[in-house]
Amino acid sequence: MKAFNFEEAQKFELDWHKDYIPEVYEEEYNQWQERLSKKKFTFYGNWFSHGYDEFIEHIKDKKALEVGCGSLPRLKEFPHIETRIVIDPLAEEFKKTEEDLFGSSFFVGLTIYNQIAEDVISELMGAIDGVILCCNAIDHAEDPLMILEVMSDYAAKGCYLIFWSDIWHTDGGNVGHRSITRSKNIIRKLFEGLGWEWICDGPKIRELDIDVEYGAVFKKK
Repeated sequence: MKAFNFEEAQKFELDWHKDYIPEVYEEEYNQWQERLSKKKFTFYGNWFSHGYDEFIEHIKDKKALEVGCGSLPRLKEFPHIETRIVIDPLAEEFKKTEEDLFGSSFFVGLTIYNQIAEDVISELMGAIDGVILCCNAIDHAEDPLMILEVMSDYAAKGCYLIFWSDIWHTDGGNVGHRSITRSKNIIRKLFEGLGWEWICDGPKIRELDIDVEYGAVFKKK
């Protein structure tokens, strides 16, 4: 099995998503439109053991950021946010693929930074006051811990963070996935050291206990 390589990882991601988008886009888009019409936005409801209504009220008319959004940015689930921003080095490629295939895209209405998340965006420093999403992203990156540091600097006081990642691949990972640590506690302590208050752990995502995963909700102090 080939070891992680960032350039090859990007090609791996792009090729995978170009196969994935045609399979799921139409169904995802129709479900999204239905939720829009019914004003039902409970995608992250099961992440909160308490305080979900407070979270929804907090993010209204604020700025939100998604780091490593992939081809189906989750910020589409929060239309009542004033400004929705995504960072992903393949975002423009994903958007073009969706538009070419379907004449529409989940990226419409989003501010796109088509770059790696490790590079600091000066205008975002301390500017995100609603929520930062980072799900299934850092184990695809060249410098995962730097991403945690940079996105923490983007958060204003009171900003929420919804985080999830595979943090250890027991098979050693591959060209597109890397291991970070076996310790969930280390990841939590890293966030707390970067100025986040732990709110609650998130739900288990993986059905099988093959890899080590960690997800949690935090709030910036």
